[in-house]
Amino acid sequence: MPHQLCPFSDGSQTLKMDDGSFTINLTKLKNLSFLIFYFSMIFVGLMMPSDGNHGIFTPKSLSFLGSIFFFAILVFSSKKMSLYLLKTWIFTSFLMSFLLLWLFIGFAENFSHPTAPFDQFKIFLITISFVIMTLYAYDAGLVKAENLIKTMIFVNFGYSCLKLILIILHVLNFINMFALMETMGMRFMSMEMASGFSRFQTSVDIVTPFFILFVLQSDALNLNFTKRFKYFYCLISSISILFSFSRFLMAVAACSALFYWLTLNKKALLKGMFIFCALFAAFILIIGVDNFITIIERRFFSNDNYYSDLTRTQQIEALMEQFYISPYFGMGLGGYVKDFLRDTSIVYSYEVQWIAFLMQFGLFGMIFLLVPVLFICFQFLKPPITRVNLSFLGLFLVWLMSGFTNPFLISLASGIIYSIFLLAARLLRSPPIIFDKRDHREKMRERKEKGNNLYLRL
Repeated sequence: MPHQLCPFSDGSQTLKMDDGSFTINLTKLKNLSFLIFYFSMIFVGLMMPSDGNHGIFTPKSLSFLGSIFFFAILVFSSKKMSLYLLKTWIFTSFLMSFLLLWLFIGFAENFSHPTAPFDQFKIFLITISFVIMTLYAYDAGLVKAENLIKTMIFVNFGYSCLKLILIILHVLNFINMFALMETMGMRFMSMEMASGFSRFQTSVDIVTPFFILFVLQSDALNLNFTKRFKYFYCLISSISILFSFSRFLMAVAACSALFYWLTLNKKALLKGMFIFCALFAAFILIIGVDNFITIIERRFFSNDNYYSDLTRTQQIEALMEQFYISPYFGMGLGGYVKDFLRDTSIVYSYEVQWIAFLMQFGLFGMIFLLVPVLFICFQFLKPPITRVNLSFLGLFLVWLMSGFTNPFLISLASGIIYSIFLLAARLLRSPPIIFDKRDHREKMRERKEKGNNLYLRL
């Protein structure tokens, strides 16, 4: 059956059969295909903890490959080279040249683990590619920034709810949560907190405390969250963070609340502090004062805590010794200290990730690596500079500090973090859209009256 390709004035294309049986808008089909894989990346990035497997046939890899494939089709089939598309090409070329150079250095330096350089290369590629695709989807008008942020928050909220459901079923002896995670091959951290309480943290938990500020500042971002959802999200997320039993995550959650309070007036500040104190007191009463004291002692003053900090100190010393061997260009992607491995399967991964990057990229590589990070920081310093802008900038700096305690600066979830901060910076520079239901009803009434008058005149 013959067909023809019909271009439209807006640049879109339609595949039309000669007999008129059906018509396919190819541009919309390409956009839809890209968005399906793109949103699947958001889902697996915020719902599925890391399994340490970077194979091609994992959900994260498949969603990434699908997104990249349709993203490339959209870019190469574009009839016009917009300014943003030109910047994207320049940045992508710079990025690939940078990563490929240090990939070759990694292959030359890390011959005992030949797959390590390529594995870390893929993680960097996934992280930065997601950011590029996010900005493209927004600037090309495929999806609104508000909808992207709301989708990320809703998926994260679903993860927190699912985590608490698993904990409840585990406590009621319906399932063995830890055995289930091991069977699925997903990595997690666990330790006893107090009598009847155990720690349960995955790689996805790093996102939750940062999203709290986005929910609290949803009015400034025009997300239109109800007060009920805000309270419910903060409550569920806080409980999820407490079960993570991570000092850093609890500190980030506190920073999110603090940065939000600094943007409030005195009356709203007192109200927020009262609600926080009331919920905190209720939590202590629910778990018991003795259990609460045990948890504080175990998390901040126990031998486990001491040895955890000691391990980071030893990592810094070992990584710096390796850095002095190749201070200018480093060990390349996949670089590691042979006598000090944090993880035998992911040899290049260290908790003090910034020091590990310094060892792997050297001084010259770190300069290039900090360029996109500083770019995000400067987005919040563009006028108008408000307390809300500075609150997001402060939290982003806290995110960068996570590189001294957790190896999560590069991952799919990390790419989502960088993207949501960039989207927030774009929205904060845009004038807020205030939707008044009364004005809307009046406009609809006027439109109806005009329609009736026109009908009478006819």
